[in-house]
Amino acid sequence: MTKIKTRFERDSAKYTRFLDILHDYKEDKQSIEGVLEQVSELFRDHPDLLKEFAYFLPEAVQAQATARLAQAAANHSKKRRSKAVKNNAKQGQGQREKKKQRVVKRTSQHVVAVQQVPKLPLIEKKYFERVKLALGQDALWMEFLKCLELYSHDLLSRVELLSLLSDVLSVTADGGEILIDELEAVLQARGDQGGKL
Repeated sequence: MTKIKTRFERDSAKYTRFLDILHDYKEDKQSIEGVLEQVSELFRDHPDLLKEFAYFLPEAVQAQATARLAQAAANHSKKRRSKAVKNNAKQGQGQREKKKQRVVKRTSQHVVAVQQVPKLPLIEKKYFERVKLALGQDALWMEFLKCLELYSHDLLSRVELLSLLSDVLSVTADGGEILIDELEAVLQARGDQGGKL
């Protein structure tokens, strides 16, 4: 209680609302589901408080409350990460332009490519086109590519890569399951055991 009171020292209305929610539950004016929903909304910007709130509840409902509040905290963290990705994407637009300028170098007579990009097998090219189309947002596509780059430099294990990309691809219609399965097939086809793409 002290932690919550301290956190909302400057926002007494939130603290009072929290006490009202507890009071309504104690007086049987509110179901546990209603309490969890209201507390999830009230503490949406405070995932640590969400996770600890279950300790205020009777033991009989702590397991249910812990699971539900942990999910609410995870959802909020995901939203914050998504917001950060969008901000990074805006900053990255200028960098992409500079990169394009480096890739193509103008000479007095013609344009010369500085880098030769290796050709991808058709199945891989089609896979990446489907991912880009499914993500639909430049920020998510860039996040997808960043994960692959980290993996290709052995900074992520295969398990870590698939876990991160599951989060990124979760915005797709099927939650990204099909695209993750296809990625695993692509990695296997390349004979990858957890390293370079």
